Amino acid sequence: MTSSDVAFSQLQSFTASAGGAGTIRFQLIRDGSPYYHDGTRWVAATLGSHTNTEAQVNANIRRFHLDIGAGTLRVRALFGSGTYATNQATLTSVSVTGNQ
Repeated sequence: MTSSDVAFSQLQSFTASAGGAGTIRFQLIRDGSPYYHDGTRWVAATLGSHTNTEAQVNANIRRFHLDIGAGTLRVRALFGSGTYATNQATLTSVSVTGNQ
């Protein structure tokens, strides 16, 4: 899968096509800095645990430009395999809609 930064002024939706039994969590990267939604607003992700599920990102993505501002966007996916590292997740695609 390839990725590139995309300019945006506001974001509308977020979806990820995933499979497998592991977990995938996300951070939104604006202009090189990672962010996550803390349950109230988008803030800087300073720890590896500062991530969101696909549903959390999609539910709050419309506020991203209000909390963080416009810029260039990249999505970071963090894969988890569970306690015994036997579950693997796969990520086929990520789609973000919005305005440039």
